[in-house]
Amino acid sequence: MTLIADTDTKGLWTAADKPRSGSHALIVGVSDYPYLSGGSARERAPNSGGLGQLALSAVTAARMFDWFSKAGRVAGAPVASCRLLLAPSAGEMAEINRLTNGHFARPDFAVLRGAIEAWRDAIYKGRTGDENTAFFFFSGHGVEHLASPALLAADILDPNAAGSEARAVAIEAVARAVKTSGIDRALFFVDACRNAPALAMTLNIVGDEVLKPQPYLAKSPDAVISLQSTRSGLQSFQVPGEDATIFGRALLEALQGAPPEFVPYDTHGTPWRLVFASLESHVKNRVRELLAAHTAAKIQPVEPSGIPYDGAMIVAERAPAVVMVGLAPEPPEAAPPDSAPPDSEGPGSSGGGPAPEIAWTPEIKLDELALDSIVSKRADTMLRRFKTFRAGIDAAPGGGGGDLLDFRTMHDILGHESVTGPFLNALSIRDAWSGARLSAQEFKLTQGRSNEVGDSLTSWIDVEIPPGKGQVVWFGVAGMGDVSFGVAIPRDAALAMPVRLDVGFSRSGRDWAVEQFSARLGEPRGDDTASKMFWRPLWELQRIEAFSDLAAAGLKIRGLDDLLDIVVRKVESPVAAAIAMSLLLRSGNLDVLKDWPRNLASWFPWLPDGSILWAETLLRRAEGRPIDPKAQEEAFSYFVKSATQGPPLLTPSLRMAITQMQMWRSRSKPDAPKPDDPKPADPKPDPKAAALAGASRVIETAARHLVSGSLFASFARIVSADPPMSALTAADVLSRAR
Repeated sequence: MTLIADTDTKGLWTAADKPRSGSHALIVGVSDYPYLSGGSARERAPNSGGLGQLALSAVTAARMFDWFSKAGRVAGAPVASCRLLLAPSAGEMAEINRLTNGHFARPDFAVLRGAIEAWRDAIYKGRTGDENTAFFFFSGHGVEHLASPALLAADILDPNAAGSEARAVAIEAVARAVKTSGIDRALFFVDACRNAPALAMTLNIVGDEVLKPQPYLAKSPDAVISLQSTRSGLQSFQVPGEDATIFGRALLEALQGAPPEFVPYDTHGTPWRLVFASLESHVKNRVRELLAAHTAAKIQPVEPSGIPYDGAMIVAERAPAVVMVGLAPEPPEAAPPDSAPPDSEGPGSSGGGPAPEIAWTPEIKLDELALDSIVSKRADTMLRRFKTFRAGIDAAPGGGGGDLLDFRTMHDILGHESVTGPFLNALSIRDAWSGARLSAQEFKLTQGRSNEVGDSLTSWIDVEIPPGKGQVVWFGVAGMGDVSFGVAIPRDAALAMPVRLDVGFSRSGRDWAVEQFSARLGEPRGDDTASKMFWRPLWELQRIEAFSDLAAAGLKIRGLDDLLDIVVRKVESPVAAAIAMSLLLRSGNLDVLKDWPRNLASWFPWLPDGSILWAETLLRRAEGRPIDPKAQEEAFSYFVKSATQGPPLLTPSLRMAITQMQMWRSRSKPDAPKPDDPKPADPKPDPKAAALAGASRVIETAARHLVSGSLFASFARIVSADPPMSALTAADVLSRAR
């Protein structure tokens, strides 16, 4: 072990020479939540909203600590320090004591907050030295509300403590602050659910922004990347009796390198190296495999993000052919599907399959044949779980399309009258701006797929959205547990657009209801120019990101002229151009974008995404450089267009808008007046502050109900009588000045 326990600070481990710079870690695992359902406290929360005890989060974090302490170098820097906070269940204690010698602190909120602050201070002290990196791992309960993932401290919902519902950490705010603290690189691994239980909405459980960004970057980081165990609105699973959570196991296998090939490490040189894109691809697939060994009815799509994102970032290095201590490389014998359902913070279809025979790393090159093989294998494995329906659709009058609300057609896809009837009764299709009902016959049904296991059914419904410049289609549906869902889909300027509605159903007794509803690009079915030039390339990129990694998708679009043509030919399809631009931004390909997002914003003001994409381009180009007031002013002017244009309609650009809003707000806060400052005269109205407030209201309104794991903006909220909350409508989330 390269780290030794600091006897003066509980849970602190440091390298023997206590270097200022290096890789500084904060590792947290919470299984024991005393005030939640089944907890050890004498007096527990009267309503824990379905949140209870976990079985493997603390031991997973302990295993992560064990790997980190032996790794030597992490994120390109020598291991320097680790703060370890654990709340184990009784069943985890023996193994945790073996791994940590009992030297850990308990992650109650006050302790967790102090550890986060101390971790950031340690990082900041190393800013002037050699390589300086940050490493974060959390496993435990999480919720996502107001588009902000929150990680719950062990003492959440203490019934005898005022404000205990706020004992949670807004992890994205922590990442933004760490980014300004003098790092070269940072890695955040979050193993927590991102759904919003009724209690989170009722009590407004929103994570505390424990850290604030420095006003100026001490050092411009090469990459700040996170890998979350699931996407927004979904759950993260663990199977009692195993030795780690599903995400934790997949991640630890990747960090160690699974023999005999030691994938996903690049073994061509010495030392062997693991880059983030390879880790991301491996973990995504292993989570599918591990979950599929227990159930075919649950999904847990691993989600990466980064500002900036760099798929070639080095995560770890290791000596050749040395098996590191940790998890056994082979998974336990697989149980028959659904014989032992995994535990989670709530209910949540899954695909899996054998690991690919070939690996791809961006450090070498983009091997398109290898990449296509990986994606095809993984996609085919998932598709084998679904039944596909097209016969009745092809036979529909006019050919190639059925009626989206036709009972017989939808029944053939969904398979049960008890599913089809309630779904069609609950579904409405409206114009987002006028609220007028739209005829289902406008939307050609091209394909349907479904996968039913036990009490869960997952369906993909592919439809064509006809063009209509400036119009937005709102698909609304009433769901299970008084949840109301909505998806906003912008109509393109001149092209029909293939869209896939992802619908998840759950059964309680004889009743079926929607528990998940979102939308992404659908598979193009025709050979027309629009499909070949615009939608099929973007659909392929969507598959690459889902089944491999974001870096591969970014390099693919960067390397193919026909994909860049999507951006150049934005006049024909501004929506396709916005999708491509958001991918280039998320994958860090700033130099390819030129001034195209500005043109998108200027030429198509009816598509709000253009303004946010151009503001994001300007802000990312400015990172690490002396402040350019002109560029800053231009970025701000495009951000505040949201006040009149409305929020972005693509989830990636809406998430960018949320981050921009938080940044502009932090920069606009005035310094506190000093006691001897003269009292200002009657202040004049500040037009800049008013513009920021107007844009923030629009973005915040959308963020309040955003489910951020889809391509098209998807929303959800609880329908209740107290306080009065009706079914979600487009007007509730797509506010804009008329």
